[in-house]
Amino acid sequence: MRTRKYAHEALATLRDLRADQALARLATAIGQRVSAERALLECEQRRTAYDANVARLGATEASELAHGRLRAADLARANAWNLRVSTEREALEAERTRALARQRAAADAERGAHDKAIACLGDARLVQEDRQRWTERVRALAEAAEDEARAETWRRPQ
Repeated sequence: MRTRKYAHEALATLRDLRADQALARLATAIGQRVSAERALLECEQRRTAYDANVARLGATEASELAHGRLRAADLARANAWNLRVSTEREALEAERTRALARQRAAADAERGAHDKAIACLGDARLVQEDRQRWTERVRALAEAAEDEARAETWRRPQ
């Protein structure tokens, strides 16, 4: 008896391929989200360290001013320094805002890739389940044919 071929083999192959591709895109999206989260964390750590350094230098300057160790020229430099600190702080805040936007976009992309992967895996599973049912039917038909052939062999000629 000739072995029958599953009629939807091409569909099964296509669904498996799409599921593999969707999982690869999900893995890439997860990597991008992790990278974006790491970049955001580093940005926030730089900003926190910068703020701590500015606070420490500001406290030192205030102490020097309180003890009368600063002159007018020092106060003018402090004004310029405060302006520079303000500009650098704004740049750090803008960098954090961009990093946060990248992290959110990466998280959204990951959710989309996850949903697509779930759908593709579901499609592939449907075809796999259909193939299993088909295989069981073919096996049952083959067994029935074998049983019929055996029964025919043992029948008495009439």
